[in-house]
Amino acid sequence: MKPGNYLVYFNDIKNDAFTVTYKGVTYFSHHPINAGGFAWVNITRLDTVYGFAAGMFGFTLLDDNGLTSVKVESGRFDISY
Repeated sequence: MKPGNYLVYFNDIKNDAFTVTYKGVTYFSHHPINAGGFAWVNITRLDTVYGFAAGMFGFTLLDDNGLTSVKVESGRFDISY
């Protein structure tokens, strides 16, 4: 992997999930109603020597009934791996 823009499909994520709780409603990327959904990820920094990555992400999730949604437009991450 290198810096750049990527699509992460919810169905391809094996162990983790995108989860948001907003106004008492929890939205899960692994819920069947969100099958086929995706997040966009822009890796802006990637240091493979020190194991560090940074960037931005966004996604939209539906609730369990498909009646409401939550949209993350400008999420940011800094991780060590």
